[in-house]
Amino acid sequence: LRQYTSVDMHAYTTALDKIIEERLVDKLVIVDGKDSAQLFQVNNRWLGKSSASSHSLTGQQYASTMIGFDMIRNHPCFEPNDLVLQMDSDIIIKCNCDVIRQCASIFERDPSVVTFAFPIPSKGGVALQHLDKAGKPFRFEIRCSFLHLVRLFSMLPLRVPDVEYPSDDYCINNGRWHIRDYNIQLNCMKSCRGDLCTSCFLHPPNEFKMSTTERINLLIVSDVISQAIATSLLWKKQLGCVNLKSNTLRWLQSRYESVVVAFILNEYTPYGMALHCFDSFLRQSKGKKLFDKCGIILFDNGSFNYEGDAKQILGGGRKLFERDHLSIFSSRQQLTTPKVHAAIKAMCQNPSSVIFLTRMTTRFDLVQSVCLLPKRAMNFCMECGSFYDASSCPCSGPDNPIVFSVTSLPIEPSSFGGIGTSVMETTCYASEYFDEGGLKVQITALVKGNHRIKGAENVVVRIHSECLTGDVFYSKKCDCGEQKHKFMQLMEMEKIGVLVYIKGHEGRGAGLYNKIKAYEILDTESSKNHIDALSDVGCQSDIREYNAAARFLKYTLEIKSLRLFSNNLQKFEAVKKLFGSYGSRQSMPTIPGEYNEKYLQEKVSLCGHDGLLE
Repeated sequence: LRQYTSVDMHAYTTALDKIIEERLVDKLVIVDGKDSAQLFQVNNRWLGKSSASSHSLTGQQYASTMIGFDMIRNHPCFEPNDLVLQMDSDIIIKCNCDVIRQCASIFERDPSVVTFAFPIPSKGGVALQHLDKAGKPFRFEIRCSFLHLVRLFSMLPLRVPDVEYPSDDYCINNGRWHIRDYNIQLNCMKSCRGDLCTSCFLHPPNEFKMSTTERINLLIVSDVISQAIATSLLWKKQLGCVNLKSNTLRWLQSRYESVVVAFILNEYTPYGMALHCFDSFLRQSKGKKLFDKCGIILFDNGSFNYEGDAKQILGGGRKLFERDHLSIFSSRQQLTTPKVHAAIKAMCQNPSSVIFLTRMTTRFDLVQSVCLLPKRAMNFCMECGSFYDASSCPCSGPDNPIVFSVTSLPIEPSSFGGIGTSVMETTCYASEYFDEGGLKVQITALVKGNHRIKGAENVVVRIHSECLTGDVFYSKKCDCGEQKHKFMQLMEMEKIGVLVYIKGHEGRGAGLYNKIKAYEILDTESSKNHIDALSDVGCQSDIREYNAAARFLKYTLEIKSLRLFSNNLQKFEAVKKLFGSYGSRQSMPTIPGEYNEKYLQEKVSLCGHDGLLE
């Protein structure tokens, strides 16, 4: 551990305590120079000198490394051909193969190899070598290299040349690697370098680590570099260089467009939900001048399942979006919201770019997106094309109401599985057909306790999408009819309740014909999921929207607070946008059956339905 600015011993000891407390290492070697007997012993054993020094004349430490090597060599588990990987903690590694195995094989093939330096960026195809172009032996790479400890120990004590021996107070002038290089040549051994093509390391220069901004960016840019493609201009400039050449901001910059949309992926984003969001964005942005040739960033914020859903999501994004306008970034650590914003802004070369950030749900909603303008964060409404900084855009308010016809509608509870014989008095609301999300939809609602609905609190509510096969024919391929019946039974027991029924949502907006056609595909190709089947019939996975339903509850019925009975988080997002903390959600678990078990599991894993299979 080294501090690159002024020395702060409190910060230093705190860092040591944290390393020990969090068990980041099995053994921490601390050499404070106070144990003179230990230092005399290590200097005599390694260098053949009687001295209590722990650092060279120029201030380079060496005793702690030698003590650490002694500790490893004497450990009961150590075997003669074991290797030590010595590296600085701040290096950046790009690794796309079993580099440990490849490096170990080099020592197996050549018994004269003492060290093998982890490769630096190169074009590839360079054979293993121990001499540079001028015929000079390669120096031991102190920042990142493999070391054959038994072969190193066979050379002890290391001979210190006269030019490196300053006085009895100091054993050596410079760093320990100079002594090691001299003795490797003296014993006809080798320090090798080579090229593994797909793997390499980079060392951030000290000036990067002394700058607060650069130091923070290094945590992010290391992930960018580890995923860098060999054809990028910055990568070509890095070939043959150990030290990082360009400042970290240059590595992050990849988008140049005046409008950039960033999709934020986290560990809770399932594959199906992400594809829904991509589909929704492509549909909404089609023909919009604002989004013509806009930049796209897919930002994986520390997903814990990178090899699973996250990898599929990023791969799906590559197929959907134009490669010339797409950047993909995967952070191996979960960043806070300000750091996510800073990283995404740093990825944009154009300082005047307008950046939209959206956390992926089943629908891309710019009303809920954060907009990073050059000076402050605002939201953008795609419906009216304005920026706003309130919780919701004024265009979604009561100034644009939906007109309803209203009538009383008595209902017999037994008709939907009730056990009573009395008639339940409800009020029926019906709108004309209108456009929402590219669909012609109609809102119908059954309201119990209509005369008390205005200002009512904790009202039980369900927003239900049309499903002819489930709601009317009682199909067992889905759970729609069962969910609707369960809620109507609940509504019968409550004083006030609302069932909102949206016509036009059949088959998630695909329509009845395409829904049945997708069923037909699943009947013959059981390995496919329902999202794939919808795609095969030329339909998007889900184009439904629920903003109009939420506005009906808020502005037509004037409900104060509600409990939404739904497993669909997209419905809850629409409600939460208008009701905030006055809206809550309660899941509706379903027991899978013979005909719908696979479909229900897909609703959870691919569509993000929460609480469905409790």
